[in-house]
Amino acid sequence: MPKQSLVQTWLAAIGLAPHILETFEAAGIVNPKDLAELEICHYPALGVQEPGDRKKLFYLVQRVKLAVPGDDQNNNNGNASGSGNSNGN
Repeated sequence: MPKQSLVQTWLAAIGLAPHILETFEAAGIVNPKDLAELEICHYPALGVQEPGDRKKLFYLVQRVKLAVPGDDQNNNNGNASGSGNSNGN
């Protein structure tokens, strides 16, 4: 059996079926950053149909988003701070 990626390990840990893990791999979702970019509208195409599976995946994605630094968050925070300092002077 080939070694699972970190994402596949997480998906298996939340109880998703093996065929769903294969679908994620085929779609190129193999690292945490890819998983963090996943949106609910993508779930059906990845084979995540059951409400319980969708809920588990949603919460996993939210945890990964908190752990993976995002470019959007860093840029927005930097711009907001810069604007606030300029206006305050």
